[in-house]
Amino acid sequence: MLLLNFNNHLWVDEDDCRALTEELEKGFVQNELGRNNIYIGGMSIGGNVALRPSNYLMGTTSDLAPKGLFIVDSPIDL
Repeated sequence: MLLLNFNNHLWVDEDDCRALTEELEKGFVQNELGRNNIYIGGMSIGGNVALRPSNYLMGTTSDLAPKGLFIVDSPIDL
């Protein structure tokens, strides 16, 4: 499990997605994590923050594309 602390964000823009992808890559390499079963998620605003990078990763050739996404009680209508 890899946890990111990405506080004080209601939404994630393209630059944030790139930065998060770089941080995820570092985390996977440093911790020698497998890339077959990646799930991204969050609660409340964390769910909103999880949604955009998941979509971003699905649209790239990165092998970090998530197998699944979960969000709990998130205000996705923002």
